[in-house]
Amino acid sequence: MAYSYGLQEVMAQWQSIGVFEYLLPFLLIFAIVFVLLANVPSFKDKDLKGMRTIIAIAIGLLSLQPDFHSLIVSRFFASLFPKFGMGIAILLVILTLVSIFADYQDKDKGSGKYVNYALIGVGLIVALVIISNTFQEYGWTNSFYGNNAGMIIGGILVLALIIIVAVNSK
Repeated sequence: MAYSYGLQEVMAQWQSIGVFEYLLPFLLIFAIVFVLLANVPSFKDKDLKGMRTIIAIAIGLLSLQPDFHSLIVSRFFASLFPKFGMGIAILLVILTLVSIFADYQDKDKGSGKYVNYALIGVGLIVALVIISNTFQEYGWTNSFYGNNAGMIIGGILVLALIIIVAVNSK
């Protein structure tokens, strides 16, 4: 007898065995800690790769403790990463549209440099909105930031524009 599984059944099985609650958060935290430790000057030596691995495994496993699991992994990650995926989709659309109209790859050209700065700014704004919205879902932010997010982001954009003009003016 042949069994036929669709993606929905596979995802349901993975959810039932804890892939999304334990394995993926562990792998994510392990990878982030491992890369961060690889960039710390005192851990850059290739002989310390084993030490970086052990520390990253320990921190990854510590993040799955039962006391923190229900709050951080289940609720926070489940809320953050779908928004993260939407943010990446937004950035890809913007990057695609910009690549049609601007030659932003050539950093020697004046306009290319500004396009790169603008894309970095948009990416930072998208990241701030994603993190802010995720924190607001759980009441982890002050209502001032939530009520005035538009004004805060606008102020940051104006400040960034002033800095860019001041740095690049002769």
